[in-house]
Amino acid sequence: MCGIADVFVPRGAAPPVEDPGSMTAAMRHRGPDGDGRWASADGRYKAAFVRLAIIDLATGDQPLVGAGDRLVLMGNGEIYNYVELRADNPDYAYRTQGDMEVVLALAERMGDRFVEPLNGMYALALYDADAHRLVLVRDRLGVKPLYWGRLAGGGLVFASEVKALFASGLVDPAVDEDAVSAYLAHGFVPAPRTLFRGVEKLPPGCQLIANAAGDITVERYWHARATKDLPRDANAIEEHLVAVLRESVGLQLRSDVPVGALLSGGIDSGLMVALAAQEASSPINTYTVSFEGAAVDEAPLAESVAIRYATRHHSLKLPAAAVAEHLPRLAWYCDEPVNDPALLPNALIEEVLGRDLKVALNGTGGDELFAGYGRYFRLPVERRYLMLPG
Repeated sequence: MCGIADVFVPRGAAPPVEDPGSMTAAMRHRGPDGDGRWASADGRYKAAFVRLAIIDLATGDQPLVGAGDRLVLMGNGEIYNYVELRADNPDYAYRTQGDMEVVLALAERMGDRFVEPLNGMYALALYDADAHRLVLVRDRLGVKPLYWGRLAGGGLVFASEVKALFASGLVDPAVDEDAVSAYLAHGFVPAPRTLFRGVEKLPPGCQLIANAAGDITVERYWHARATKDLPRDANAIEEHLVAVLRESVGLQLRSDVPVGALLSGGIDSGLMVALAAQEASSPINTYTVSFEGAAVDEAPLAESVAIRYATRHHSLKLPAAAVAEHLPRLAWYCDEPVNDPALLPNALIEEVLGRDLKVALNGTGGDELFAGYGRYFRLPVERRYLMLPG
């Protein structure tokens, strides 16, 4: 993951006086491999970036500036289908071998519709210096975060994390009391709101446009729609699903650094590792984590998958005691409270993996996609209640 942070004010407003470097300093943990700065000639757009280098280690630094110095791009995340998109747009004068520059090529050709062909997880900021116009984009399902707030004198400030907005000095850290009930109801605060007054989340599948006059609009560019040409036969459905998953896993293996995989004893991560092992050109590294004294230990099941698919397997055992000591640090990283019991175990696991890897696949999302949780089905009491006459 990388970190992006910008300040944008309309042409009639005074340029901001703060240094965006204070914002990226608050997100240094997101990008230890480098940082970049860019500012418009009039100082009304200032961009700052911290990088975690995954693809194109030599020439992939950001912000990326297009031909004629008109378009300026920053992106957190990865464009998985960048190889195919670069091949489809060969006339652009590429300066890097990375995945993000293809966004500039698409923007030159398609305008604001540049996001439509993208397959990936991303938060993008595209600035047009000639028009003094900013476009922010968040990926279709909202994997990558993007927070923003309006400025009193017009314009906006945005960043990959809430704490960076506070570090800018342009947003006051105050709780939005009206959002507390939403958190208690859902376990999180749904977009576009956050728990903080004056801070918004750009919703998944949306783009924000800020123009030179100071107008700010948020529009949805993607809706989930059922595919009409899906096969009907059970065997054909299975083959189609496996092909889709195989393509997805294969695209996410593209990297210039080693890629590992979290392997539990569950179906989701097991299938993911099976497909990754078949798609990878060399044995992949898999990691299983268990906690001392836990009632359930999936390590033996994970090891059987690792043996079957000949992975380089690593089994880690973490102490379960004194977990409360980690909670303050976890709250700092999360920015907003999230009622998820897996949050702390995942943080401890990723901390261990971070010593060896920058990229690790995992099976998160499988239960959501395939209705694997019991809460997706009616409880007996609910079923009986719904049978009562209206």
